[in-house]
Amino acid sequence: MENLYLKVNLSKIEKNISIIRNILGNKKIIAVVKGDAYGLGLQKICDFLEDKVDMFGVSNLEEAIKLYEMGIQNEIMILTPIISEDYFQNEFIEKFTITIDNFEILSSIPKDLNINVHIYVCTGMNRKGIKLKELHNFINYIENEYKNINIKGIYTHLHNVKDEEYTLNQIHNFHESIKVYEDKYFIHILNSGGFINEKIRNKASFSHGVRVGNLIYGYDGLNIGIEQSFSYYAKVLGLYDVKKGENVGYGNKVKLKNDMKIGILEIGNIQHFGFYREYRKSFLYDVLKFVYRYFVKAYEIYKDDMGIKIIGRSNMNLTLIDGNNLCVGDYVKINISPILGDSSIYKKYIY
Repeated sequence: MENLYLKVNLSKIEKNISIIRNILGNKKIIAVVKGDAYGLGLQKICDFLEDKVDMFGVSNLEEAIKLYEMGIQNEIMILTPIISEDYFQNEFIEKFTITIDNFEILSSIPKDLNINVHIYVCTGMNRKGIKLKELHNFINYIENEYKNINIKGIYTHLHNVKDEEYTLNQIHNFHESIKVYEDKYFIHILNSGGFINEKIRNKASFSHGVRVGNLIYGYDGLNIGIEQSFSYYAKVLGLYDVKKGENVGYGNKVKLKNDMKIGILEIGNIQHFGFYREYRKSFLYDVLKFVYRYFVKAYEIYKDDMGIKIIGRSNMNLTLIDGNNLCVGDYVKINISPILGDSSIYKKYIY
């Protein structure tokens, strides 16, 4: 077996979708599979999801083409608003539903192309999107001047769901602007963060579907029964005896207080493990952070339910751990997000 692998539990993904379906009813699920299906492996995840969701959402044309060439039959939607004229020169562009959000891009769409689009509306994030006050004119202009553009949907993004009051107001403003289109276009507004909040979900009951990635894979949603579908495992490659008082690792940062067997794992910075951001905010903040770290033992590595202490910091390709209760060949669980992890890490799929 591999020295480091990512285990993906497909049955948990299926259960998560079932939970979403039960709450959602007969509305549509857009499964967001951007970023290599959130690090879980695009090919396998899309093959598994194809008969369980209604649409797939990707970031860009490159990802959309990958799904098409895999033989995916579901509608494939490019969620990032089109920003490049090059898209319309691609032979595959008519196979997908694209997102548009401004008047300027319309002139780049050749009149001989038949394009399906969703319109992205800005409701406060101010990153992309047609403004609410311009939406009606934008739709009228497309319908009158671009017979080759088929508007299929309208959506916005809930970018601050932790602020419930803000988000409820955001949904209200969006709804007021799109009411006249509810029976004409596919309306979607809820993402994973919004879906798990009952008040927000109910406020968006007018929508026709949800865009979910985090919920499908188990990054979020414990409050509604969602389960994490992935785990990393690393093999203990060796044990090294170190005496009390001796130093361990780069820079002699760690001096042992007791004899210890140092376990060696083949995971490190290359796999995006062991990076820590240090912020200096104030003297009081630093003191409180020290107290928290001293009294609350936060573990990133486990053997069964036992937390394993990291000794020093991970380097390029290795991490040293307290191996006193471990044997060479044991596998330990690593808490790392597949979104951050190296996509080339071997993946093991179970059901």
